[in-house]
Amino acid sequence: MEKMPTPNVEKVEEIKKVENIENKAEHIPSKEEVLGVIGKYIEGDIKPSRELSDENGVYLIEVTIPDQDPANMGGTVEYLYIRKGEYGNNIASLTTEVHVVYYDTDGIPCGGDQKDIFNGEEWKEVK
Repeated sequence: MEKMPTPNVEKVEEIKKVENIENKAEHIPSKEEVLGVIGKYIEGDIKPSRELSDENGVYLIEVTIPDQDPANMGGTVEYLYIRKGEYGNNIASLTTEVHVVYYDTDGIPCGGDQKDIFNGEEWKEVK
């Protein structure tokens, strides 16, 4: 009678870890959580100018406010949240993040930065 090979315990544990990672659902930030992140940069009430959702929750939020920097001569500032994924209408992102975009008085973008990125568990401010 042929002897059956014994399983490699370390290999079995490694496979279980990979399966757990693959099966673990990524946390999707709630609207309130996203507005809290944007609130670090805006004083007062935050009123989204645009908000899009799907069956998993909010995937895009835009908050537009007047630019308080006199150097920008009255333009606007837009804080944009987008969740990782593809949503149609040319809306897609490889990461879940918050950006800021600066517009001049003619509505032309004149700069911007990535502000925060979500790593699946928590927000990290981009320095």
